[in-house]
Amino acid sequence: MSITLKRTGDHFRWKFDSWETVLALAVEFGWDPSGTNPPRGIHKRDWDAMDYISPQRQTVTAADASNMAEALSRSLDKISNDPTKRLPKRSSKGVRAFWGWHRAGLQDFVDYCQRGSFRVTDDPFEQ
Repeated sequence: MSITLKRTGDHFRWKFDSWETVLALAVEFGWDPSGTNPPRGIHKRDWDAMDYISPQRQTVTAADASNMAEALSRSLDKISNDPTKRLPKRSSKGVRAFWGWHRAGLQDFVDYCQRGSFRVTDDPFEQ
């Protein structure tokens, strides 16, 4: 299963387990999630604002996405883009996951987050 992050005219896809790793890595490097806005048709009082995982078309605000980008940018300082370079001892799961070849994808996601709010969905065709 994969997660598609969408905004008008733009999207980003992660495998489900990679999305969970990205969120954990952002928290590890200082992101304090402010919560998502509920999908259309669901009242805020009925919504678990801390749900970033389940693809229900909830919205990550521009401010929250920017804060996530800042934290992930800090993580990039610890992640080598050279897969032959030795991984430091005591590296977190997130650092290990993006070490080497996958670092570029994380940088692309940082750039995506800096462009504003997005919805969390599992439908790459949903607008």
